[in-house]
Amino acid sequence: MRRLFQQLAQDDPQLQRDVLVLDDDTVFDCHFKERLMTLLKDHRCGSAVYSPKSAGVLLLGAAIWIDGTFPERGPYTAGWRLTDTMLGRAYASTGIQPMCFNAHSKVFGSFAVLYHPSVFPLVLAWLSAEQLPFDHVYPYLIRNNKIVRVAHPNLAIQELRHLSQIDPTRKGQHNMSTRAKIHRWLPIERYCDPLSLKPVQL
Repeated sequence: MRRLFQQLAQDDPQLQRDVLVLDDDTVFDCHFKERLMTLLKDHRCGSAVYSPKSAGVLLLGAAIWIDGTFPERGPYTAGWRLTDTMLGRAYASTGIQPMCFNAHSKVFGSFAVLYHPSVFPLVLAWLSAEQLPFDHVYPYLIRNNKIVRVAHPNLAIQELRHLSQIDPTRKGQHNMSTRAKIHRWLPIERYCDPLSLKPVQL
């Protein structure tokens, strides 16, 4: 990642564009193109990469591992309970099912992410200062007044049943069925293998 963002940050600012970074174990919603266009046209979700001052990052898929203890101990114990609360409040205020939510400290995953050029120097600075896994960068971007939002439901997920060339340790972390339940990737059949174009099966 360091080499990638070094190159991105060095490019002529006049030529810089949003960049979609994908891992080699990513599988996509079977109607990915249509859903992505719809997501980007949504004002709140599209602003994550189109807002000129605060644009930042739009995760097309993510992993949340825990329910958390929100609201008993506040937003610092984030997880699915905080996510559900944010989605519920958004629906209550608009009457429309939200297509994205604000990232929080328990949102992980860098397997399908759209980056606005304004975050390139920040990501590079974080990489130079930290030794944490890359998907810990999101709270840093938020602290630097960048928007970080997550597509809901996911437009992309990880297929962990093959060996990733990017991170071989991923195989065996959990079986696909377990991960799909924890991260709410179900129904899994709505995602298709990008090579065979066939729905993913558990």
